[in-house]
Amino acid sequence: MSNGSPQHERQLTIAMGAFILGVSRDEYQAAHSLCESQHHLMTAVTHDLKSPLNAILGLSGMLRDQLTGKCTLTEDESRDILESIDMINSAGLGMLRLIADILTMARIEAGKEPIDPVETSDLGGMLQHIAKTFRLEAGSHKIDFSLRVTEPLPTVYWDTHKIQFHVINNVVANALKFTPNGGRVELRAGIDDDGVIIAIADSGPGIAVEERDRIFERYARLDVKSERVYQGSGLGLYNAQLIVRQHGGRITIGEGLDGCGTTFYIGLPIRAEARSSQ
Repeated sequence: MSNGSPQHERQLTIAMGAFILGVSRDEYQAAHSLCESQHHLMTAVTHDLKSPLNAILGLSGMLRDQLTGKCTLTEDESRDILESIDMINSAGLGMLRLIADILTMARIEAGKEPIDPVETSDLGGMLQHIAKTFRLEAGSHKIDFSLRVTEPLPTVYWDTHKIQFHVINNVVANALKFTPNGGRVELRAGIDDDGVIIAIADSGPGIAVEERDRIFERYARLDVKSERVYQGSGLGLYNAQLIVRQHGGRITIGEGLDGCGTTFYIGLPIRAEARSSQ
């Protein structure tokens, strides 16, 4: 007789399903987990694509109405149109990031996204480029964004495209997303016995210790208070961790700036050797 616990009922369902289909429990559970993952993915996609699509359709319709039959525009009308164009652009970029996150996850998990380490002698230059890219966004929210490299960085052998765009950029974007107006975000880099350490620290609300492992799960969405509305697939940090593991590195979380916030520590060996992300 069932003891009524959810775990016991799940195991019973797996056993019955495996018996009916004539497969092993492991095979049935793998197929069942895949179906659950697909359900979560479709829920995330439909939810997160709805808002930017509504923005694109609504704002483009408004622009069409404003421009219809007009040869000249007032200064206020021109400013409103430019603001609408910026919002359309932002919504479109959000959709592209969502699609990129989904495709990256799918390729890595299918073993079709191996890393391609190349020699990179100007790691400091890459970090300066990242800082320059994000300073404009930080400035729009009066966030003090700084870069601090404590010592000369070595030549590394990484898939620098993936490390820059899918790991560092992702963590920096999250830091800016959750840091309140007037706060601080700091990008740091140095070396230790294991290789290079890249840290992204912020003065946001922080992540509770008990939530720090879950933040790297697929579709993870933490209940973090923020002054700004944000959207995301819940795949960014999951993908970042997969790529760091492919390099033989690790991501850990610690306390942030000014007695609050979060610091993400990305530890990478100087010479990456392609390996499984699991």
